[in-house]
This record gives sequence, structure tokens and C-alpha cells, in this order.
Amino acid sequence: FLYFIEHIFQMSIMRRVSAGVLPRAFGSRSVSMGVVVTGAEVAKVRNVPVELVTKLVKPAVAQWTGVDILGRKRLASLAATVSTKPLVSIEAEIAKAPPASPVTNGRELFEKTDFKSLEELITVYERVIYQARVAKAAYDVLELQSFHIKDDLKRGLSAFKQAYLDKEKARLEVVKKEMKEKHDIITSVGAANFTTAIFNDIINLLRLAGEKQEQARMMALKVLDDMTLLEIAFDETTQLLLKNITFGDGPFDDSSLLFDCVMYPERGEISVATNASLESVADHALKTISARHQTPLDEGRLIRQGDTYPMLQRSPE
Repeated sequence: FLYFIEHIFQMSIMRRVSAGVLPRAFGSRSVSMGVVVTGAEVAKVRNVPVELVTKLVKPAVAQWTGVDILGRKRLASLAATVSTKPLVSIEAEIAKAPPASPVTNGRELFEKTDFKSLEELITVYERVIYQARVAKAAYDVLELQSFHIKDDLKRGLSAFKQAYLDKEKARLEVVKKEMKEKHDIITSVGAANFTTAIFNDIINLLRLAGEKQEQARMMALKVLDDMTLLEIAFDETTQLLLKNITFGDGPFDDSSLLFDCVMYPERGEISVATNASLESVADHALKTISARHQTPLDEGRLIRQGDTYPMLQRSPE
């Protein structure tokens, strides 16, 4: 009789697996997103007094404690529900049957819904972000149109008649206005439905699931791109997750610094063994690169631009 019951149980599991639905682990529980780790929780894990946690625990260790130890404890059951179905394919499924109206309560959905599977969470995520994806596709088309118009205007009377140029100038203003409308839609989706904490939880969950299924890690990278698209601010936790997902970095690893060191042969003529300031050394390095590759370099704002990798700082052209 026990053999018969076990056989029925195994057959039930096999049918669910073949249908793309994996059973949850015993003892697993539903999970919501957007939970912020407190100093008291870190202090409890590290076994230090709460009032001394900032003095006795290094910031990198405290941050990693929240991401990996506490995050794994809270999200492991949901991460275990990952299947072989590519999570990135859910976007196409939502596009075939999009929501009838824009989702505006995404923040409430993420923070109060008890998600029972990773696929369920990503389905909700794609439904919430759908309007932003549509607006981004339209924005890209408009941006290409603006590039084409600007190219024509730059060629000027040497290639076109004045009447055509006047028409293109008017068209450019219309395109710029439409681009702003699409950009506003994208940012409004982010402001209404997401927070940095919500994104951090989703990315961390996909990071944990990616330890078993590589396609989950690829989805985590996509969510990081979406975070940039929606203009949701990165915090230190997001940066740690980005480094861990991309390079496998822990709290004290810095693959970005290693990348800089690998790139330094390009700056072989530059020495830091001087009394000059670091800014002047960096400026000298950029000028050397500019001269070596015949790439014009702006002496003004762009030479000190901080939001791009130094090797990519170039003139407005």
C-alpha cells in the first residue's frame, strides 16, 4: 500500500514537472518584495550589540550580511522554485496578451503579494513594466528619426533646399516633443511602481536562483538594465549585487579595479610616482590616449565627467 501511494505521488510530481510547474520545497513559504534590512538584523547575525554594529562590523561585511545571509534566508524558498523555462521569455508572453490598462499599483503588488513562485513574480513584474517597454520601443524609433533629421540639417544648403530644411526643423521640434512624452511615460512607470528596495530584492532573488539556473542570472542582468531604463537610483546594495552578478565579487572583491589595472598598459606613458594631484595625472592620461588614437578631447566639461568610464570620455563629436 505504501509503495502504491509513493508511486502515485511520484507520478503527480512528474506530471507537474512536464507541465512546467515545479513543486515547492517542503517548509517553503511565500515571499514579498521590497524588504529593507535593518541594523538590528545585521547585529543579531553578527552577534554584536545594536548600538555598536556600525563600529564593530565593517560596512562591506554588514552590507554582504544583508544581501547574502539574511537575503538568502528570506528568499531561498522562492529561488528554489526556478525551472528550466527561460524567465526572459515571459516578456514576449505578456506582449502577446498585454494588460488592458497600465498597471499603477505595482509597488503595492510587490510589497504585499505573497509570491509563491519565481515565475509568478516575473509575470507580475513584466505586466507592471509593459507600458515602459512599449514607450521605450517608440522612443528608440523617434530617436533614430531625430538623428536622421539632424544629419540633414548639418549638411545644410550644400545638399538640400531651404524649404526642405525649414520643414525638417519644424519636424525636429515635433519629434523632440514626442520623445519627451515617451520618456515621461517611462519614468512615471518607475516612480509609480518601483523603489530601489523592490528592485534590490528582485535582483537578489534572481541572483540566488541563478546559482542553479544560468537563465535566472541573465534575467537579473536584464532587470538591472530595466532599473536604469526607469531611472530608479542605485544604492550600495544594488552596486554590490551588480558586481556579484557580473563578476562574482564578494564584499571585499573589486573586479572593476582589476579591469582598470588590465587597461593600464594603454596608459604606459603615465606615472603616478609624482607629486601631481590625481586629477592632473588622469587628465594627462586622457591627453596621451587622445594623441595616440587621434581622438579629439574636450578640455572642458567632458574631461572631468564622472558618469562614464575614463577610457570612454571623448569630445562631443
